[in-house]
Amino acid sequence: MDQEHAVALNGNREVWLTYIRGTIPRSLLAGCSVTLVGLYAGWCVWNKTMTVSNLIPILTWAGMASQQMRFLARTEREINWCTPSLKSLRHALGLQSQFTETAQAEELDDACVEIEFKDLGHCYDHKRNGQTISPVTVLSGLSFKIKPGQKVACIGPSGAGKSTITRLIQRYMDPTKGSILINGHDLRDISLRSWRRIIGYIPQQSKVFEGTLRDNLLYGLSAQQRAVISDEEILRTMSLLRVDFGSRLTHGLYTRVGRNGMKLSGGEAQRIMICAAILKRPKFMIIDEATSSLDAENQAAVQSGIDQLLTHHETSAIIIAHRLSTIKRCDLFVVLKPIDSLSPGESQIEYIGSNLEDVFKNSPIFNRLAELEGVRMSA
Repeated sequence: MDQEHAVALNGNREVWLTYIRGTIPRSLLAGCSVTLVGLYAGWCVWNKTMTVSNLIPILTWAGMASQQMRFLARTEREINWCTPSLKSLRHALGLQSQFTETAQAEELDDACVEIEFKDLGHCYDHKRNGQTISPVTVLSGLSFKIKPGQKVACIGPSGAGKSTITRLIQRYMDPTKGSILINGHDLRDISLRSWRRIIGYIPQQSKVFEGTLRDNLLYGLSAQQRAVISDEEILRTMSLLRVDFGSRLTHGLYTRVGRNGMKLSGGEAQRIMICAAILKRPKFMIIDEATSSLDAENQAAVQSGIDQLLTHHETSAIIIAHRLSTIKRCDLFVVLKPIDSLSPGESQIEYIGSNLEDVFKNSPIFNRLAELEGVRMSA
């Protein structure tokens, strides 16, 4: 997609340069055309083959024709300007999924899910000048289980592969080693549509679309899902998650948020993303530092609201932790070691525990991260 974007960008630049180069000749042509018509009409009047009463409308029509020529030139430029982007968009929409599903793919229902990681590992291809040099390992030997309704914190330094885990769970790619089991079935044998229907994702970077607040909160939901969500439930969820814009909420749920959410602050946009993910009523939630743009007071309130709603809907969750204050209420803590510190065949998991104080005592990595954040725990 990066290559497609570069091609579209270069195409737009070429169209713009071509238009600039053609502006002067086109303007001269239009001006000369009007001048020639005027000279010819004047010559006809001089030779008494045309009356002055005919000269005025002819000059008017010539000016109008010149304006239409300029309008056609602008229209051509706008069409050509959009063509590279439209070609790129058409190509992107026509891309075939790299995953092929068999006719026997398992369809998931709306029951609670259990996820198990079995010796999970993943490598990315390292490329230089378009040539694959060697694979780069980012995950190695992960084995743990997320039970129904359980909230699991994934902790580790930058580069430990936490974001890769979220991509593998959403099946943006398949692991190069090991497997992810959903209720005992390999994720690769499960219908991708049915899996993504029951999972929710709260990204670190919020993405809000132009439209109303309600449009953003219900974005991506099917007509059937929208039908069972009342405005009262939306407002109740908004209240729990502090999605409140005070006097700016002039039209309630139909208040417009502006292009790319320009009328919202970063924290407000992030709370909308959290609320939208919760309203989907997923059976499994992926939370990637959901409160990174919030101040301490709002973070505590929103985190409490998330915990209440996940518990109410019996939703399992994996929480990618960048700030330890967001994981205090988790049921299980998985600490990952940096991939470059491992010996061949060694598991990347440093420690797994269900008690935060035990993790603090037994995990040097967690201990160091806690000290960097100024977190203190009783002995």
